[in-house]
Amino acid sequence: MLFCSKSLKVSRWQAGAIALIASVSAGGCESLGAIFETEPTITAATSFDPQPYTRTAIITQSEVRSSAGLERDIDTIFTQELLAKGYQVVSRTDLDEALDELEFQGSALTESQVAEVGSFLGVPGVIIATITSLETFSSRSDRGTSYRTKATVTTRLLDVESADIMWSGRNEGSVSGRNNNAAAIADAAEQLAEDIPTLMPWIKIDSDPGRADVMLNGTFVGQTPVTLQLESLDAVELSISRSGYGSWTQSVTPFDGLRLKPSLERIK
Repeated sequence: MLFCSKSLKVSRWQAGAIALIASVSAGGCESLGAIFETEPTITAATSFDPQPYTRTAIITQSEVRSSAGLERDIDTIFTQELLAKGYQVVSRTDLDEALDELEFQGSALTESQVAEVGSFLGVPGVIIATITSLETFSSRSDRGTSYRTKATVTTRLLDVESADIMWSGRNEGSVSGRNNNAAAIADAAEQLAEDIPTLMPWIKIDSDPGRADVMLNGTFVGQTPVTLQLESLDAVELSISRSGYGSWTQSVTPFDGLRLKPSLERIK
């Protein structure tokens, strides 16, 4: 399978470079690793399309002992972001029941085991979020010793049928303070969750009677029945009209699979 990589540049990451320059000027070279923040890196299969993965499960794991219990924080971050991007997410209760049934609780799962969990849950894809590193760094200056906590989180979207990785990401979070583990992990996870592709919802518009003109945000897009793929989950204004009938206009917040069929009243 071929992959293509891209680094997503976000303005807040420029602060890392500013901090680095300030550190060098102050002679704090020993603290470079604690201050410099890397950009999140996203890799996707060349054939990747998020649409088949509208329903997914999230499995969180950790390779670091000191992060015990913080995996659930990642679960919450990713769940909230996925829901906001139009995905349906399997509940934590259903996931735990599946892990118990398959006797996978309490262990790091292989990709084949994750695919087995996804098959059991009936989802096309599973997101695996893993805490891979967690460290505290110190730096000395005339003002004393300061500390920063850094965490690395990786994410993979696994196709359940093929067990292939379709999308992956890696990000490093950095916050001030000693052993500020929860905040550093959250900092890394939040940026990764934001980079998960938003689903472009398909909606179907019909009317009674049919063959009515459909306007989307003031632009003609066809006659009913018509199926459209929108470019975002933002609210849109839909207008449906037909000669001899009153028009129907409404602001609609779309989601994948939305169906509309308003009745138009005949003008007497």
